[in-house]
Amino acid sequence: MILRYSLLLLSASAALSLAPVAYAADDPKAPDVAPTPSDTVTVPEIGVGQTHFRVMPPKIKPVQTGEEIAGAAPALKLTPHTTLDKLTLTDRPSFDADFWDGTDIEGISAFLQLPSPTLRSPSLRALTTKAVLTPAADTDEDHDVYSLRIAKLTELGDFSAALALYKFNEQSPPSPLAARAGVEAMFGQGETGVACLEQKALDKALKTDTPAFWEALDTFCQTLLGPAATQSVDMDENARLQNAARVFLTAMNVQPPAIIADLNGIPLPQLMALARTGKLNDLVNKGADLSVLHDKTLKALVMATGESRAMAGRLLGES
Repeated sequence: MILRYSLLLLSASAALSLAPVAYAADDPKAPDVAPTPSDTVTVPEIGVGQTHFRVMPPKIKPVQTGEEIAGAAPALKLTPHTTLDKLTLTDRPSFDADFWDGTDIEGISAFLQLPSPTLRSPSLRALTTKAVLTPAADTDEDHDVYSLRIAKLTELGDFSAALALYKFNEQSPPSPLAARAGVEAMFGQGETGVACLEQKALDKALKTDTPAFWEALDTFCQTLLGPAATQSVDMDENARLQNAARVFLTAMNVQPPAIIADLNGIPLPQLMALARTGKLNDLVNKGADLSVLHDKTLKALVMATGESRAMAGRLLGES
């Protein structure tokens, strides 16, 4: 009980001094869905190399007639988040099932939406992540805890856990928030091609809250899959990504910031394109104070460049 409220107080005090997370400006809201009673669900561990079961929509006919095309776009049916709120990961530590006892669903939702402090203590990072990974005993249709948990894990830079929760849902994401956080987690994990396939498969209704992000992502993915990125059949993945990043940055007129703290406000596709093309080398390597970077930004830079991995690990309390 003391630990739970300490986490809530820590997050609340941090929220007074930190800027809102990237999603806050767009104020994503989960669509209304009908509640579905569900017992606690425990999912098996993800195997090495396992891919997302839902990269492309199932049961699509390869050829459709004119009549079929006319009726081939039914209204999007989102997965009720109440069937997903109790998902947990068996290969990651979480608190006991009674951890949230005495805390109502409004309080849990508020905790998950508070901007997280930049955690450089291994103990605080572990406690915060365990709290996020611990599902509540009760759910309701008005509080989409599943989407909030994925978004919080992405914000903390724990892309692997966020992506694991996202992939366990084999249907459409329950909200625009979950859709964006899941795709960002793919980018953060280096699954760029899968992220491009995912964004292509997602319904337009899931992209209305943050259209600028999805438009930029679509531009990047078109570049990655186009002839400009692949100049030779023998070109490896890193070379294709670098070529696509260069073309993308030119098309979007993206320039590196002058102040390292400004990297925190750059969406992941643009940030990782800048990193992959070496345009952030001078900024990062001039003795810059990396401690000003948010966890998500720092982890994404490490994934994109591989540089300063030991330093980033120390800052994030992972070494």
